Amino acid sequence: MSESGSPKVSSTTSNSTGVIVSSNNVFELITPEEVWACTSCKACDEICPVNIEILDKILDMRRHLALMASEFPSELGKAYVAMENSSNPWGASQDKRLDWTKELDFEVPVLGEPGTDTAEYLYWIGCAGAFDDRNIHVTRAVATLLHRSKVSYAVLGPKEQCTGDSARRTGNEFVYQQLAIQNIENIINSEIENFSEYLGNITHDESFYLLMKHNWNKDKATEDFCNNGIHISDIVKIDIENKKLKQCMVCFDDILPINQLTICNEHFFCKNCWNGYLTSQINDGNTNMRCMDPKCTKHVTYSFIRTLFNKNPKILCKYFTWIINSFVQYKNTYKYCPNPKCELISFNNDDENKTTCTCGTTFCFSCHQNYHFPASCSVINLWNKKCNKDSENALWLMENTKNCPKCKISIEKNHGCNHMTCENCKHQFCWLCKEDWKKHGTATGGFYKCNVFIKMKKNNQIVKEDYGDERFLHYFSRYKNHDEAKEIFYKNVQKIESMLEKDMTREMAQSISFEHNVKDSISLLLECRETLKWSYPIGYSIEDETIKDLFEFWQQNLEKYCEYLNNLIEVKTIYKLWSNNKTISNTMRTTKKYHKNLCNKLSEI
Repeated sequence: MSESGSPKVSSTTSNSTGVIVSSNNVFELITPEEVWACTSCKACDEICPVNIEILDKILDMRRHLALMASEFPSELGKAYVAMENSSNPWGASQDKRLDWTKELDFEVPVLGEPGTDTAEYLYWIGCAGAFDDRNIHVTRAVATLLHRSKVSYAVLGPKEQCTGDSARRTGNEFVYQQLAIQNIENIINSEIENFSEYLGNITHDESFYLLMKHNWNKDKATEDFCNNGIHISDIVKIDIENKKLKQCMVCFDDILPINQLTICNEHFFCKNCWNGYLTSQINDGNTNMRCMDPKCTKHVTYSFIRTLFNKNPKILCKYFTWIINSFVQYKNTYKYCPNPKCELISFNNDDENKTTCTCGTTFCFSCHQNYHFPASCSVINLWNKKCNKDSENALWLMENTKNCPKCKISIEKNHGCNHMTCENCKHQFCWLCKEDWKKHGTATGGFYKCNVFIKMKKNNQIVKEDYGDERFLHYFSRYKNHDEAKEIFYKNVQKIESMLEKDMTREMAQSISFEHNVKDSISLLLECRETLKWSYPIGYSIEDETIKDLFEFWQQNLEKYCEYLNNLIEVKTIYKLWSNNKTISNTMRTTKKYHKNLCNKLSEI
């Protein structure tokens, strides 16, 4: 057999030269012109029948061309330089970021100005929206709509940097990392600057140190500052004035003045040793580093790390990633999207737990699980533990851990008394009864006794889980049935929509109610399936027989009409769907009534 690349395959076009397929180099098959011709729209990913992520492969090839071979269009080279120097592909000055506002008859609020700290939305303009004449009109129109609708918003103005998306899509990961770091810095600096002004214009490093020390809790940081104060000696400094040669306390080499770094004017270490030490700490996820001298208590701060790694964007990006992770973890209004393919952070500052990410993922903001209305987070937590009973890890967690009453994180008690302190939220509670520890002490029998727990035990208020009961299997089977029915219906929805698009007659198209009813019934059925699915964990937790009977009445009726509505929609021909139109409309009204009644009843439980 001949080697890969031969024999030649005759071309199907008029081109007389054959196509040579080689396994050694992908660019013998795919030319650079073809790689750069891609618009990165992801349309190929959407229509691929086997779900191949084609764009990722194209971006990998572009990274090779841009970073390794330095082969890219000349226009991109100019854009890369402009993004590095001016933070936008056009090379325009950052001071002109707000020039688009000059023709508006109202003031656009800029973040950092008085009154903008309470803004609900950040309007990200983007480079094209700020500098491209074709997009400036759109930017003005959106700002006008926000202003007339009285939406609370603000823009970053000159602080806004290029997102680096253009650089990343064209394969220049290095420029993207640099721009990403700058944007992350702006987010962090905004929080730090606000806190600095709040405390009376303390330094940036001091504000950063206090916030990181107290996990971004401004109240605790303020209390610490008021009680103990903070001194500049606690902050890492860069010594550039001392010209005397010093000896590194790690490698014992002489430190040249240009490489001399110190944090306390007492302990001296060279740049290489600092670089190795901090790189190791950052890779391990540590953001609270101290002097390398074991006895020294001085802290490494933001400015020190920023200066040390100013030419190493990879380490800086990782460092800021850890900071952002800690920021999101301890901020109640921020959560990462639970979708593993999504890296976005969702913001929620109201009482509604239902949160929809930009990627389309809907989740509960409180417990970070799939949205489970009308079931509460506590019910779902118990239900998930029950469903995972065959897992050794889940069984061990149920037997050896308890959830913190405040933040719901699992805690293990391996020794000591019943006085527990959650490492996540610092809430103090009793291990036995899970009541606030402020209610305990000598009044409850001391550290090793809990009169509250004893009283609960006597009144049979403590219920042990039964892992093998038939009652659970009853509820679990119906829970799974509705979950599977919803997934099956999702697949059939595409067929129904295709039927409406291709097979509708003129008479059907002229009927406004027909298509409207069908689409509304699809949405209603999906919503009812989801409600019914989560109603079974609630039903399993109900012990009052009176409440349970009424709950099951509404549940059974909703199930009956859901199945009836489902059969009316899932038909083989559009003519059958057309003949069911009036029945669909009537069934929808009844289904909505039972769905509303069930939700109201569940909200009362």
